[in-house]
Amino acid sequence: MNYEEWISTLENPQTLLQGLQFVPACVSVEIDIAKFDEAWRLDKVYYIPLKSLINSQRKLRFVKFLQEGKPIIIPEVRLLQDNIPDFENGRHRFSVLRDLGLKQIPMSVPESQVDMFFKLFN
Repeated sequence: MNYEEWISTLENPQTLLQGLQFVPACVSVEIDIAKFDEAWRLDKVYYIPLKSLINSQRKLRFVKFLQEGKPIIIPEVRLLQDNIPDFENGRHRFSVLRDLGLKQIPMSVPESQVDMFFKLFN
């Protein structure tokens, strides 16, 4: 079963998100997924569109990891010129959680950019 087929079989994707735990890797900022995704779309190289099949096997492995209920290492991201988000780590995790309907997520960001992340995505 590929990622798209798996997503379509879920009756209530929110059940996967119950009890979700995140493990922070640096300075953690809670961000609004919709606001962040809107800015990330400007990245024409690494952006993963909503429910995209890009790297679907990798995304499916993360879904299986979610089903195990283990804590998730939060995505690491920074802002480039023009405030375009750039993932150091975790873009596939982010895209799966977005696809499942999560509204907010903690992100690990450089300490020097914490205020800007709050301003843009909180």
